[in-house]
Amino acid sequence: MDDVYAELANALAAGEKSVLARIIRQAGSAPRTVGTRLLVKADDLHRVHCPIGVAIGAQTPEEIAVSIVAELIQVRAQAHAERRPAAEIR
Repeated sequence: MDDVYAELANALAAGEKSVLARIIRQAGSAPRTVGTRLLVKADDLHRVHCPIGVAIGAQTPEEIAVSIVAELIQVRAQAHAERRPAAEIR
């Protein structure tokens, strides 16, 4: 039995909401390979972001890269706007 299955059984026995996830396709620079099994607990769900990129209908690697960079710019702009005082936003 893989350690992840034992970890899942222990989490569920302890009443922790958990799911077993499997990497089915890798995009970006995630340090996981396809087929990797992961235990995701309810407390960790805020760290999961999927899918990546802005929905622009990207098909080629270049287009996917553009959609990912577009999302990075979007997230940075939103974070910057949240930090600005209301008086500056005019």
